[in-house]
Amino acid sequence: RFWRKRFFFGPTFGQVPFHPQEELQRRPMAAQAAGPRGLKRPRADTAVAGDTVKFNVGGRIFEVLSEPTLSLHPLSLLSILAEEADEAGENKPIFVEADPDLFPYVLQFHRDRKILIPHNVSQEAVLRETRRMGLDVKPECILREEAPIAFTFAMARKAVEAEKASNDRRVKRLATQFLAELVIREALLRVENARPFSVSACEAVVPEMSQPEVAANHSSVLRKVRQWANKQGFEVALGHAAGEPTYFFQFNT
Repeated sequence: RFWRKRFFFGPTFGQVPFHPQEELQRRPMAAQAAGPRGLKRPRADTAVAGDTVKFNVGGRIFEVLSEPTLSLHPLSLLSILAEEADEAGENKPIFVEADPDLFPYVLQFHRDRKILIPHNVSQEAVLRETRRMGLDVKPECILREEAPIAFTFAMARKAVEAEKASNDRRVKRLATQFLAELVIREALLRVENARPFSVSACEAVVPEMSQPEVAANHSSVLRKVRQWANKQGFEVALGHAAGEPTYFFQFNT
């Protein structure tokens, strides 16, 4: 569609590149008013029927006016598809690869050159979708409705809960690493000759580590301690002594 024949002194003069912007400037206003990209009036048995155009977006049918809705943006993807469907004489809705939930905002910009979105719709998603449709939409063209106070509070509470859960996971991971280091330190203090020895969790921890919210997973601690013990020639096992998780060390023989 980027090449068109233009005849100057005969029907076989040749071809020259087609530039849409230059073409629009050359067209008289009456031709531009005829429809998208100056189309002739569409036939009633095609997808561009009467004064409307039908688009199939994700199985949903959208019907819009060819003018002024599409004619206001003659270089948009929808205008180009409408022109191609009219030239091909297709009699079914024009398929458009787009998000059917965001497509109404594409049509809204075609009509009003502005987009009003609810508080729960992503501005970035709307920008991405409209630009994929060949529309030059600036962020300032998108207006957002104010969110209700209850919705704002609910979103803030959800964000706080998510951050707290992330913080709890981070604290548990650090607690596991810290307890492993304390067990290793205590083990180094108790190494004497080659006799087996043990280190209980309560002997290794500092008071802050005994709080339930930072209690480490001893299976994870054992894996970290075992990595160190194997390098140093120890075997280590996790058990219980006096009701406390205890790490039992002995030298490899």
